[in-house]
Amino acid sequence: MSADDDQPGGRSATVDPAPKFAVPVAAHVIARARLDARLSAGLDAGTTVLIAAAAGWGKTLLVGSWVTAGAGGRPAAWVSLDRADDDERAF
Repeated sequence: MSADDDQPGGRSATVDPAPKFAVPVAAHVIARARLDARLSAGLDAGTTVLIAAAAGWGKTLLVGSWVTAGAGGRPAAWVSLDRADDDERAF
C-alpha cells in the first residue's frame, strides 16, 4: 500500500490546508465591544482564554470577528481542527 492509498477506495489523503487557516467571517455581525474587551483582558491575565457555551451561541463568530478586528492588537492565527487532528502528539 502506498501513501496515496491510505483512504478507502484508494483515494489520496491529500488535504487542502487553506480552509484550516481561514478565519470564519460573516456579514452584518453586530459589534460586541464588551465581549471583545473581555477576550483581550483574558489574554492580558494569561495565555489562554476558554470560551464555553452551547452550540449555536456564536462562539466561532465572536472569536472570528475579534481576530478580524485586530485581536486586541495581538498577533493571531486561526486553525480549524477536525477528526483527523484528534491526536495530541500531532497537535
